Amino acid sequence: MEVEKVPVVHISEHVAAELETQIQTGTFKAHEKLPSVRELCDLFETGRSAVRDAISTLKGKGLVYVKKGEGTFVSPFDAAKLFHSGALLPDQQAIQELFQVRKMLETEMVKEAASYRTPEQADAVVQAAEAMETTLEPDSWELDYAFHQSIAKAAGNTILVQLMEFLSSTTKKAMIDFHLYLAAEPASSQKIIDQHAAIARFVQEADPENARRAMVDHLSFVEEKMQESILWEDKERSV
Repeated sequence: MEVEKVPVVHISEHVAAELETQIQTGTFKAHEKLPSVRELCDLFETGRSAVRDAISTLKGKGLVYVKKGEGTFVSPFDAAKLFHSGALLPDQQAIQELFQVRKMLETEMVKEAASYRTPEQADAVVQAAEAMETTLEPDSWELDYAFHQSIAKAAGNTILVQLMEFLSSTTKKAMIDFHLYLAAEPASSQKIIDQHAAIARFVQEADPENARRAMVDHLSFVEEKMQESILWEDKERSV
């Protein structure tokens, strides 16, 4: 009879897994110092080498950092660690999945922005929307990013800002190609500009429900146009 061998779990892996669980559940909080190597040895009833290997594993995952002469500390949360690195490929499936995320994230984000923004943050959102009115050039993707980032900042949540930065960095190539496509479609470009202006107005007027609806309409339209741009690119390549 053939049976699958049960892998041996090294003591260091067990220690690392236990510490990782305690970090993730908040037993150890960001920037909190972990127990010393000696204390961890006593706690897990193991030797120094196993504990050091466990700490090296956690450090490799970005969960802890070591201060020489002081000890090991829990790293602050970084949203980018939730994702694999690399650029999002501009295909239809990827675009669909991207906008599923954006609709879940940005519709609630703009509600928060409209509800809790400061006057200065509201002005920043309006100014970012107005900046797009001055250009329909391909480089306007940067202004597009700046507009959505201004809303993330107005929502007052640093993790949201990091998530938006991640989405921007992983979709940069797709957004550049999309704005190249829009440059040949001034009517669509103008509609996006108008949608940004409407969203900004509702944020400034502290109207979260209309801000959310405006964001839904905007993201649905952009998704539709991005899907069209992918089909257009595929057709161009086949010619």
